[in-house]
Order: sequence, then structure tokens, then C-alpha cells
Amino acid sequence: MHIFSKNTFLMTILFAFSSCLNAKLYVELQSQPTSPNAMFYGVIVGGDENDPDPNPCYKIYNCSLRGYVNSESWGEAGSAGYQTKDNQSLREWDKASQDAATLGEFIKSVRASGTLRRTMKDYLPASAGQDPIFCIYAAQWRPSVYDQIANTRASNCARALPFPAVCQVKEIEVNYDFGKIIPQNTHGSTKTNSFSIS
Repeated sequence: MHIFSKNTFLMTILFAFSSCLNAKLYVELQSQPTSPNAMFYGVIVGGDENDPDPNPCYKIYNCSLRGYVNSESWGEAGSAGYQTKDNQSLREWDKASQDAATLGEFIKSVRASGTLRRTMKDYLPASAGQDPIFCIYAAQWRPSVYDQIANTRASNCARALPFPAVCQVKEIEVNYDFGKIIPQNTHGSTKTNSFSIS
């Protein structure tokens, strides 16, 4: 029984390790966005240089792996033609995107060039939803923008922490009744009072 427990524990560790290796590119958010439609900043924090998964940009002209804030409702397929704000031109990154046959080769190449942890940014327009997730997709360069290629997700999807509810008070008017003031004491007199909103 003792040996079985040890073997089970070892198999659990190996399974967890192999699952981690199969995670493709692994992205995290650099900071907590202020709202569902605020700008997200993400970075690749891990990946397996031996990952055999095909690179969806391989040999595709003007293709680059780019960060996108998608609506979670779109699913893994994403949205064809959806544009990202992650449009900084980076020669080493773009070259690796097109030349690496696998995601493992891509990771190895951008790690060697020092561009692995470059910051990617994007946001989800309010018209597209309130359920943002940050993922990496293959993208085709058009004049001044990168269009998402559907069904090419190359990473996990990072989620922000739950957003707090916001309460705003607009056009508030508060009237106080300070009682009667005799005429000779009114010139230049003021009175203040404090209040709280809960």
C-alpha cells in the first residue's frame, strides 16, 4: 500500500509537469485592469522550447503572433478580422513568428533575441462585451492594423480579477435648513456641515 501511494504521487507530479509543458505559450497580465474595457497589458512568462505544436503563423506572409483581448463568449475560435492594439513592429519577433515551424521553435527564437517578455496590449470595446480574456492569436498585418486569424489561439487566456461594482453620484444637490439668523448677523456669515454617502 505504501509503494502504491508513492507511485501514485510520482505519477501525479509527472502528469502536472506534462500538463504544464502542453500549455503552449503561457501569458499573464502585468497589472489589474481598472475595468472590463480598460487597456490590458500582457506578457509571455513561459513556454516549452520542445513544444511540437504547430506555429499558426509559419510561412504566412505578414503574419505575427499578437496579444488580443477577446470576449470570452467568442470561445477558442476567436473572431476573424478583430483588430488589436498590439501593433508595435518588432523585427525579431515578427521573423520568429513566420520562420518557426513549431511554438517550441518560436519560444526558443524570441528567448534568444531577448524579445520573449515584450509587453503586449489590447482592450475589449464596450460594444463587444464585458467578459475580457487576454490570449495570443496569429494575426495578419493590414495597413496599420493586425487582423486576428480565427482558430489560431497559441496560448492560454489570462483573466483579470473580478471587477468591483462602481457607484457614482451625479448632479447631487443637498439643502440644509440652518434655522433663523437675525439680520444683524447675516453679513458675511457662513455655516458648514458635513455629510456622508453610503
